[in-house]
Amino acid sequence: MYRYFIILIAACLLHKNLIAQPDSILQVYATNFQEEKVFIHFDKTSYLPGETIWFKAYLAAATELSTISKNFYAEFTDSAGNVLQHFTAPIILSSAKGMFAIPSNYKQKSIYIKAYTSWMLNFDSTFLYKKSIPIIQTTTNHHVATSIPTTTIHFFAEGGNLINELQSRVAFKATTKTGYPVSVKGAIYNNSGKLIDSIFSEHDGMGSFFITPKQGESYTVKWIDEWTINHTTTLPLALQEGITMRVTNDYDKIALTINRQEKAPNELKILRIVATMHKHMVYRSNVRLLNNTNITAEIPISNLPTGILQITVFNANWLPIAERIFFVKTDDYESPVDARIFKPNFNAKAKNFIEINIPDEITSNVSVAITDADVTTAATEDIISSLLLTSDIKGYVHNPMFYFSNNADSTKKFLDLVMLTNGWRKINWTKVAQNKTPTITYPKDTTYLSLAGKVFGAKTSQLIKAESINLFIRTKDSAMRFLSMPIQPDGSFLQKNYIFFDTATAFYQFNKNKDLAYSTAVNFSNLLLNAPLKITTDSFIVKQAINDTVGLAKRLQLWEQQKAIDKFNKTTTLEEVTVTTKYKRPEDKLDNEYTSGLFRGGDAQQFDIENDPMAVGAINILSYLEGRVAGLMINNTSAPPSIMWRGGTPGLYLNEMLTSSDAIQTISVSDIAYIKVIKPPFLGGIGGSSSAGAIAIYTKKGKSMNTESTRSLDNKKVAGYTVTKEFYAPNYEENAELKSLNDIRTTLYWNPYVILDAKNRTVQLSFFNNDVTKKMSINIQGMNEEGKLISIQKNVQ
Repeated sequence: MYRYFIILIAACLLHKNLIAQPDSILQVYATNFQEEKVFIHFDKTSYLPGETIWFKAYLAAATELSTISKNFYAEFTDSAGNVLQHFTAPIILSSAKGMFAIPSNYKQKSIYIKAYTSWMLNFDSTFLYKKSIPIIQTTTNHHVATSIPTTTIHFFAEGGNLINELQSRVAFKATTKTGYPVSVKGAIYNNSGKLIDSIFSEHDGMGSFFITPKQGESYTVKWIDEWTINHTTTLPLALQEGITMRVTNDYDKIALTINRQEKAPNELKILRIVATMHKHMVYRSNVRLLNNTNITAEIPISNLPTGILQITVFNANWLPIAERIFFVKTDDYESPVDARIFKPNFNAKAKNFIEINIPDEITSNVSVAITDADVTTAATEDIISSLLLTSDIKGYVHNPMFYFSNNADSTKKFLDLVMLTNGWRKINWTKVAQNKTPTITYPKDTTYLSLAGKVFGAKTSQLIKAESINLFIRTKDSAMRFLSMPIQPDGSFLQKNYIFFDTATAFYQFNKNKDLAYSTAVNFSNLLLNAPLKITTDSFIVKQAINDTVGLAKRLQLWEQQKAIDKFNKTTTLEEVTVTTKYKRPEDKLDNEYTSGLFRGGDAQQFDIENDPMAVGAINILSYLEGRVAGLMINNTSAPPSIMWRGGTPGLYLNEMLTSSDAIQTISVSDIAYIKVIKPPFLGGIGGSSSAGAIAIYTKKGKSMNTESTRSLDNKKVAGYTVTKEFYAPNYEENAELKSLNDIRTTLYWNPYVILDAKNRTVQLSFFNNDVTKKMSINIQGMNEEGKLISIQKNVQ
């Protein structure tokens, strides 16, 4: 792993007695209070009413994959903040997949998404993931002239403040009220009307200049925006005393120059410099300015990971007096994954293949979107620019991918302007000085869904007599599971780590006091966060849907065709379109008969035990599996038997209930009907999930629980995770009769979980073109186990 958090001491600048005050508490912050960050990969950059938004969320903490949270939350809202959907999903491999079906009658130009984990709610809400998703409205006149926007300009002194008699660098940022950059030019005047300097924006509304404030003077900037409108803005007032800081990049180090006034007080003559990254202290030194008014410290950065470095200067009393951030950019953040489409075939409904390969054996988790490039604009943010840049600073950054597109000096200069003109995740130095830690309202959620409940109306003696509560859990697919949970003296009961979707019905009875159900009430909860009533959307930057009028025209034309197809499908009888049923293998029939929910279908190796003559001679089911599944290693000599597959331990399920290897070993092979070895990641059943896949074992069916056995029992509904359907893409080889139907999909392929590892360094995926696409856009995002980021965006035509 590439983690280089080493405290560096600048010996030439040190005072002999270093104060170690921040060290221990910062280590506590870094270890126990690391914040999570979210990036979401969407299949497209804009949508039409009635379309489905497919997405995958990735979670990181500092420079690593986050293992803090188990549950992911998102709210989709309209512009007024009304919640259209409260979405929940289990976090698997530091990621979660989802979908949102846009209402066909949605009339607004944007849908807003806020995404987070419960742990993220403990910290500054500014850093929750927020995004406006453009919605193209077919009834909008896209040629109407837009009004001239209101523009503003903000000035930021390097280090935080202007200081009288000291030269400071001042950065500025000009934007519309919605946050979009505006080109400006102007001049600075003092209060006597004297011209001090001129200014102009260098990149995306940002620029900088130098100024030395004089005692008794104030300064105004007269500037003109790109619509030739004149403005006047006052510069921040300079402080009477303080220091200035100037940071410059010198390849493998940065130079920090500090200036004090000639008659500075003593507390400004001994200063302390601290540099932190992701709350880890990476540099500290004391500097003495007793005889000199300026000094330059060198901060080594060659061993630091890519990301934001926070540099703080304290006075002798450990009070922060100047601070700024600097972006450390190295070549260590990206995994060089490669992807290509073999001989792309743009004929109608033609089959295509995309190959993805990793250069090493480090497990990588990626999502893949292939769309019609002529109707969707390219993304301006990817997992790299999001997790390394925008998720760690406040404010809107226009086209953040640009800053990672090359290593030119001009690009680094523009990136430093971003550092100077945006707020960031600041450490609360007041709390650090007091040895205080952040207040935690939401503890780390270390488990998935819970089946939690409480019995009301019973005496303690009655609860003790009942001992436990028996539950029959029936999910939407009619799968039934049995649980027995002890009842605590306060009436509560709890079973953690469940994964199911939609809603389940919990039929219950008290174990040793069945009549207790008549005199009590039982409430159930899954212990997930509740949906908020409303979301504030003021801080969202409203993105434009599309700038290419040709692409927009094609998109709208396809939309009209899709509406005609939908109308046709609603009025077409079954006799008019005949779909031939595909032949089913015996294993597929067993899959339909025995499996349910997340266990059904998917990428798996199947075994029909009842009809396999080789199974008769097997000692137990684990011995039977040895040698039949590539890479599956079973050690039957250990107690309990150990199982390894694809670098981890797969989940073991008996009739879709989590079990153990020693329990499996006791089951007679003759009692087994069907085994399914599911490739990772497996999103789990009742009892959990596994990033190393799962082995699901099914016994022959006998008399099972049915509706009749639970009909007389009291029951309550329990909410599960939000249902996410599988992305539908036609297979014209297996269903040739579909070729007669029109196909104008704009998303040709979406796969949220493609796993590459030492055993599968190359993965080949197939998909079919639609009837119209002549240019394909490939967008692959992801992370590997070491936290390196993966981003591929290219067009094929």
